[in-house]
Amino acid sequence: MEKPKIRYLKKLKELKREANSLENMRYIEFYEEKLKNIQDAESLIKGGKNIKNSNGFKVGDILYASWGYDQTNINFFQVLRTTEKQITLTEIDSSEIYEDSMCGIKKAIKNAFLGKVVYKTASVKPMWKKYYFLEKWMGESKEFTKWA
Repeated sequence: MEKPKIRYLKKLKELKREANSLENMRYIEFYEEKLKNIQDAESLIKGGKNIKNSNGFKVGDILYASWGYDQTNINFFQVLRTTEKQITLTEIDSSEIYEDSMCGIKKAIKNAFLGKVVYKTASVKPMWKKYYFLEKWMGESKEFTKWA
């Protein structure tokens, strides 16, 4: 499976060849922003000091959120940096295997950054979007459902 960074670079190259419309220019800006966010995530994970986290999180750990009203959505996040009481995260890609037309299993793909904004959260009860608690992912498949 191709990592998001590679997909974005290919799409950006294609769009720049045909940069003749305002719509294409907006897409170029969109993909450039995603690539900048990926670069930020990569630099955070490679460089800088990481302080031992009091809740046991380490750089590279993967967390997930399971949420939804009439369907089950799964989002994965990777720890990029730690302090004593805080973790810095960004969303990562996942593989999906459909078991039926509207359900299946997902697994995280480590270091497959989606180009979303990096953010910080308290490590005592990590959250995403102020509503969803994040749990540490132990490598198991997570079930999801989707509605057409």
